[in-house]
Amino acid sequence: MKVKKIAALAVGAAMLGATMGFASAVHTSDTLPAEDFFVKSDGTPNVKIVVGSQGAAQDVVAAADIAVAIGTLLYNEKEVEVTGPAVFKELPHVEETLPVYNSGRLVAPDMTTLESEAANYWWNGEAYSTTYDNYVGSWYADLGYYEKILNENVDDWITELDNTPYNAWAKVGIGAILVDLGDEDKPYPTGDELIYIPAGNFTYTANYTQMDYYYATSSYSGCCEYIPGEKVWYIADPGIQAGDSFTFLGQKYHAVCVYGSYSAGLDLATICPTCEAIGASPYVLLLATDVIEGQDGWVSVGGTLTVGPNDEYTINVLDINIVGTEKVLLKVTDNTGVRPTATVGIEQRSAMSIWGDYDGDGDDDLVITLYSTFIGVQGNTQARLLVYTDLKPVASGDLWPSSDWVVSFHGLVNTDGTGWREPTEVGDGWNWTGIIELNSDCITGTCEAAVDIIQVTNRKKIGPAKTLSIPMFDPLYNITYSSDICGPLKCEDKTNDDYGSYVYSGSAWIDIVKVGRLRTYNMEVGETLNDVFGYPWTFDDYPYYMQLDDLGKVKTMEPVKVTTPITMLDTEVMAAGLDSVGSNLILVGGPVVNAVTAALAGELGVPSDYAGWESEYGTGAESAVVQYVESSDTIGGYGVLLVAGTDREGTKAAAEYLMEYLSGL
Repeated sequence: MKVKKIAALAVGAAMLGATMGFASAVHTSDTLPAEDFFVKSDGTPNVKIVVGSQGAAQDVVAAADIAVAIGTLLYNEKEVEVTGPAVFKELPHVEETLPVYNSGRLVAPDMTTLESEAANYWWNGEAYSTTYDNYVGSWYADLGYYEKILNENVDDWITELDNTPYNAWAKVGIGAILVDLGDEDKPYPTGDELIYIPAGNFTYTANYTQMDYYYATSSYSGCCEYIPGEKVWYIADPGIQAGDSFTFLGQKYHAVCVYGSYSAGLDLATICPTCEAIGASPYVLLLATDVIEGQDGWVSVGGTLTVGPNDEYTINVLDINIVGTEKVLLKVTDNTGVRPTATVGIEQRSAMSIWGDYDGDGDDDLVITLYSTFIGVQGNTQARLLVYTDLKPVASGDLWPSSDWVVSFHGLVNTDGTGWREPTEVGDGWNWTGIIELNSDCITGTCEAAVDIIQVTNRKKIGPAKTLSIPMFDPLYNITYSSDICGPLKCEDKTNDDYGSYVYSGSAWIDIVKVGRLRTYNMEVGETLNDVFGYPWTFDDYPYYMQLDDLGKVKTMEPVKVTTPITMLDTEVMAAGLDSVGSNLILVGGPVVNAVTAALAGELGVPSDYAGWESEYGTGAESAVVQYVESSDTIGGYGVLLVAGTDREGTKAAAEYLMEYLSGL
């Protein structure tokens, strides 16, 4: 199989450790409908979803999911006065088009000559090559504020983090996009090409340092020259420190400790609040998905604590001993029923991993520490517990946040209390090893450390597919390969000047499509983006975020309210008559369970009975079919989109495929 490098570029995007691109098991037509199939120009629905009355409950669920996905496309542009926080919908748009191939019309006396000429047009004029040697160019775009950091110890950090505005800067680099030519082994596009990003060529970087500025009152020419009256930027907060909470790739984490050593398993050394862990494995961040620290950790005999992002665990206090060795006796229950109930005794200033890594994800599922005990004035004995879920040490070079990504860290140190800087290391420069090598000031004096940058790189190839959706769960960009091919063919038309010759024309390109998302800005009437961000930020740089004039008006997107049902039973449609549907149709379920599908099976090009479906598509999720017909004479020229499978698993997979497709429109 030949592989051709067609572009080297960097693209702003976000990602998650999940398979990217559309599922390959779904049977689809050559084309799928554009957005106007689903939505009219006024933002109202342009389709009816038809569910088979004989279908399984899963078909109804699939129809509901599709309706929700279509609902995200229903909006109108509206000009409004800005009077407070404004929410803007970024419209989908092509942010960049990368030319790949454009041969024009080629004519040759034989196929060998034609192929030789066609091969000279790969990558915008350069000759075709099977090697991966030449660097073509690059394109950069930052995401801006896309992650969050909460620099304070709060009891309900998950809720507080949800309410925190995006305040950490993120960007992405794509080192190369490659074309997989398929099995035809042709040195020119045929239309069957797929694109992919090689391993090690996709990086996502989040910078958690919080910057601020003030007006200088005197001149300075040390690290950076400035004069009185100029704005001076400085580090207001270095980034992630112990007790901070943050998001990465949209997932929430709590930093229990920053820089240290940790050994997973039972009978752990004290891990907090001193942040001194004992073990052979050094870490940069010791992370948890939920914590109980501070006042919420005080409990009496008979008291309970519930912990976990979804309240997975309940901790019952059976007894507290303060005579001799201080100890607490606990009953720990997994509310999901996966792990066995455990009764454990934990001594003061020690930590215990209740089940270890029971689910095999590399984390300690639940760690509990008895921090201290207390006897009240009325003899009421209490214990203060520190509790952590999914406790995981992470260092540079680890596979995190999933096995698809390799993580690297960058740190800052404050050695003498005068300010934060990069740590001293041999050869100077940035320390990307992740473990801060502390200099003599840190060893002998006071030294603080923080993680300011987290970066992950793809460990596996992303793709191949016609479209790479990044990320799949909340895509910001769709990287789409398209081609327009004619030939090669031999002209048999005797009236044509090229009679008897071989003719070919082809073009191919990649569209970087920004999907669009909601953005919230605190703006008052008359403010500009310069006022909001504190530095020059012109509309020309970001024309799709918003349009703001001196009068404080903005163009924003207003959701359209749907008051008429768009989901119907097949019996309703058949009773009214197929010639009176008056709308495009999305059919959920095959011909056995959906009478409308059965009536249109011929036009859709699918079997009309179960045996035919099983023979052609098989069973289970692999039998998913998404079939599109642009115009059906039976329903008055409207379009039809079939979402079905041989069985309920196939229909479910087909619906998921369509929802993913809709997310990119």
